[in-house]
Amino acid sequence: MTIIDDTAAPPAQAANGTNPSRTDGGRWLFVPTGAERVVIDALLANHARQPPAGQRDVGARLTARENEVLALVTEGLSNKEIARRLHLSPSTVKCHVHNLLTKTGLLRRSQLCAWRAAAHASPVS
Repeated sequence: MTIIDDTAAPPAQAANGTNPSRTDGGRWLFVPTGAERVVIDALLANHARQPPAGQRDVGARLTARENEVLALVTEGLSNKEIARRLHLSPSTVKCHVHNLLTKTGLLRRSQLCAWRAAAHASPVS
């Protein structure tokens, strides 16, 4: 990705096949397209599905506080709301959420919700 500090008209297309998009600052940002985009999406999807080696059984490694925060994240509460409920600072909650994402190898809060739901789902008999 290349940022061109030019507020004039966008170049038609970069030599590497990417197309420009305007950013809020008036700069042109080259966004990957085609095969480049497919590869990036596949890598991100694979990363979200497979936590790093050695962290696959994460549930047993979460602290009691991380489990509390995870439960409240899955209820859809914001960091501020979780902080109020647990009598913590919002930055402490942010740290716990970051640790949860790191330990699980996930990228987003919504993925944490799905991960917890799958981990707590009862097997169908």
